[in-house]
Amino acid sequence: MAKEKCVYETVEQAVQEALEDIFQLDLSNGSYLYELGKVKEAFNIGTVTVDDFEEVTEEYVEEAKQKLLKALKPFLNSSYNISKAIHILER
Repeated sequence: MAKEKCVYETVEQAVQEALEDIFQLDLSNGSYLYELGKVKEAFNIGTVTVDDFEEVTEEYVEEAKQKLLKALKPFLNSSYNISKAIHILER
């Protein structure tokens, strides 16, 4: 597997761009991804309306990024763990 050159200056920047790509967030045209503000079971009882959906925003992505970075922090603080994570990703 060929190593890719890192185009990001920080882990935060890489995670931000990856999440924007995953969520297909395009701030210039708006997003086409929506989050349901109710539990899925509400579909079964017929209480879900179009008003229960909120468009995924930059703030949503920022919150996801912060939670992901918090979960990754213990791994990012150890060179052993970074090497192990790279090995896992290269499988």
